[in-house]
Amino acid sequence: MTLSSTLDRYREVYWHPRLFERGFAPRGDHRGRSNLPERAKHQVGTLVARHEYALPAEQARDIESIWQRAQAALS
Repeated sequence: MTLSSTLDRYREVYWHPRLFERGFAPRGDHRGRSNLPERAKHQVGTLVARHEYALPAEQARDIESIWQRAQAALS
């Protein structure tokens, strides 16, 4: 524990989840703290906001065509 290599490799050995709490017992005061579903929703929102993927034009046209046919069939 006293070796400098312990600190150097700490992040490789110990995992600290962003959503779940790893404590041995629940904390007594939860006021003002978000719960698991709120933390997950926030993380998803952040990831979606950073999303920059776009389908290739041909695939986007194919999906739009499928969507239009489905709408016509269901109308």
